Amino acid sequence: MRHLFLALFALSLLASCEKKEQQVKWEYKIYTIKGECDVYEPEFSRRYFSNPLDSMNALGAEGWELTASYTGVETAYPNFGNSQYVTGLKSNTRTYFISYVFKRKVKEEEKAEAENSKKAKK
Repeated sequence: MRHLFLALFALSLLASCEKKEQQVKWEYKIYTIKGECDVYEPEFSRRYFSNPLDSMNALGAEGWELTASYTGVETAYPNFGNSQYVTGLKSNTRTYFISYVFKRKVKEEEKAEAENSKKAKK
């Protein structure tokens, strides 16, 4: 039994060494949406964001995959020079933008061009 286990282990080790998979290269794109303020009270209103669904579907059709998202904040309500002062019970920041990070595999033609340009530089 012990010899069988060692033989299977050795075969699996050899099989994994024979396969030389090419490293996958990725390209990235960041799609950012800035929020719009209320026209009547831009300093005190929250920001409204458009629905990015159509744009995201178009990117998906091109092979882009959503990998992450993050937001940026801004100071929204005046604190009158005193960092301890917040108007009312709400915080003094609001979301300013939302960014979506997409990735896709680099196409074979682009890989070949990148490798050729590296060789030309040497």
